[in-house]
Amino acid sequence: MRGFTSKLLKLAEEKPDEVNHVVINKDGSMVCHAPVSYIHVSPKRKVSEKQKLAAKERFQKMWAEKKGISDEQEEELLDEILDSLDDEQVEEDD
Repeated sequence: MRGFTSKLLKLAEEKPDEVNHVVINKDGSMVCHAPVSYIHVSPKRKVSEKQKLAAKERFQKMWAEKKGISDEQEEELLDEILDSLDDEQVEEDD
């Protein structure tokens, strides 16, 4: 939520006539008036194992073309990326 709060604070500075009555509470929560069109909430995208493998193959091809690195190095980098994505999803589920 921190990024959302930052965006609203920035909009409050840029457009005070549209985003106003900004109050930041001690616990970090925020209250303000903003147009409904400024607010968008979407759920975390769920990715199947099949989609992860397809993405991995696309990334491998891209990395090989861009970096000219060995297949072994490429595999290690992609595994790190996929592991970090899995870790982020686990943290958000908690």
